[in-house]
Order: sequence, then structure tokens, then C-alpha cells
Amino acid sequence: MKTFDSSSMNSFRKGVSPLIAAVVLIAFTISIAFIVANWATSFVGSQTEAISSEAQCIGALYAEIPVIVGNQVSVRVSNFNPKINLTDLKISVTYSDPSENIDTVASTVTNLGPGDTKTITHDTTKSIKPVSVRVTASNCPGYPKDVFFN
Repeated sequence: MKTFDSSSMNSFRKGVSPLIAAVVLIAFTISIAFIVANWATSFVGSQTEAISSEAQCIGALYAEIPVIVGNQVSVRVSNFNPKINLTDLKISVTYSDPSENIDTVASTVTNLGPGDTKTITHDTTKSIKPVSVRVTASNCPGYPKDVFFN
């Protein structure tokens, strides 16, 4: 049977040189920093783009006081932003009795170009007078326009 003495065991315990360990550690740290920097750059860029497109919506949609004739609600809407089209306009009609409210429905106006003014008409099929109308563009959902009846 073969026996090992303590001096021969130490020959199996070779480690990585401290210089190589330091170089590997620095390379690993730089790689992680590069990955985080790339992620941060793309994240900030996408957030800036999203905020920029939302900022164009502020004040773009304008609606005049609505008019009701019979069961027809009409409201004139304008696009005050010279840079964007307001698309897929929708209308909601609110009554004093919440059970009568008309949820968002597609309007007769699908596109409102820069500087355009058009009239949205909706048949409510109700004989009572609404309290307000809300107009929303699908590309600017966070900036609806609420207008109230006199």
C-alpha cells in the first residue's frame, strides 16, 4: 500500500496566481459594467421617446360645448397640435343617473389631422339630457377632453 506524506499533499494544492486572479476579477467587473451601461442607455432612450410622444398630446384635443337635438348629441372637436394626427376618436356620454351612462363608443370622426375641426355626432337613443361628453383619441388616451352641457 502506498502512503502519502504531507509534503507530497502540498504538491496537489496549487492555486491560481494572485496576479491572474486580479486580472480575471477586473475583466469580470468591466464586463458587468458594460452590460449595465448598455441596458441603462437603451432604457433611458425608450423612456425619453415615450415621454416625448405623450407630451405632444397635451392640449392637442379641444372640444366645444356639446349640443343636443332630440336624441342626437353633437360636439365640435379640433386638433390644436400641428405635429400629430388624432386617430380613432371615441365618445362617452354621462348622465346624472349613472345607470344611463353610455360607455365609450366609436365616433363618426376617425381621424383629426393637425388644425382640423370636425363635428362628432352620436345618437344616444335616450330622451333625458346628458351631463357631459368625453372625447378620447386612441393615440392620446391619457388626455381626454371632457365638456359639459349648459
